[in-house]
Amino acid sequence: MQPNLKALYVIFRSPHRPEGNGTQLALHVQIWKNPERLCFYDTNRGHMIEGNMDEVYDHSFTFKDHHGEIWELREVTMEEFRDRLTRQVGNGEEIAKALETTENLWEWYRKTFPI
Repeated sequence: MQPNLKALYVIFRSPHRPEGNGTQLALHVQIWKNPERLCFYDTNRGHMIEGNMDEVYDHSFTFKDHHGEIWELREVTMEEFRDRLTRQVGNGEEIAKALETTENLWEWYRKTFPI
């Protein structure tokens, strides 16, 4: 399974935020093989986490790293961005005002933070 390559994800749960409700954004999310890795970019740099795909859902997935810690990534909707993330990300309120749909949000992030 590959994550939705067009989607903007939020790292909802990680070893750094095991209780969930995380706010770190993840772009260009991919699962690499041999060894299996979760690869993504935040707005500053790339990350590679070795482990294995754990559970796959319609708009999210979990990945178990090589320490046994769970990472949960969820596709960000415009509603969630406005309700929960605008105050957590740089220029979030301006971004939310300028864009109307989830697809616009995903496209804006991909164009603004290309790989």
